[in-house]
Amino acid sequence: MLDRIMGLFTGLIAGYLLGLTIGYTVFDPNLDAWALLGIVLALVGLAVGLTAFFRRHMVIVLCAILGFYLGALIGILLAGDITSDTLLGALENRTATALIVVGTVFGGAVGTWLHNPRIKHILFAVLIGGFFGGLLLSVLLGITKEGAMWETAPLVLLCGTIAGGLVHVTHN
Repeated sequence: MLDRIMGLFTGLIAGYLLGLTIGYTVFDPNLDAWALLGIVLALVGLAVGLTAFFRRHMVIVLCAILGFYLGALIGILLAGDITSDTLLGALENRTATALIVVGTVFGGAVGTWLHNPRIKHILFAVLIGGFFGGLLLSVLLGITKEGAMWETAPLVLLCGTIAGGLVHVTHN
């Protein structure tokens, strides 16, 4: 049951990020087609996340999502405006978008080498703990007013590391 829930959330997040990236880079950002495509591919990812094939290869997808986030941070650091860029701001910059794609591919490649079944739970905890924990702390501390990724990144990485560490410790 836990694998199915993890598959649903992982497929949802992966589908949304794929739709967001494709929609924002291919279509005119002013049309908001990126938001619609993000929702549609999130629903497709939700359905795909239920399949046994996806759950067997979930480590690859989780690593790709983490690579996406790190690629976005590096892209904003090297080619964007660290004081104001959000994920959508990074996608407007071709260099940052290329770094996002490289980070995603590299993360997926790293995921192919990780064959330990326990790593799936740790990576999922890092992803969900970082996202929700970082969001919660950012809201509580009042950091999300501007929306820049670099303002919330330390909290996201800290919460993700703590959540992954807690799952690792409890699994041993």
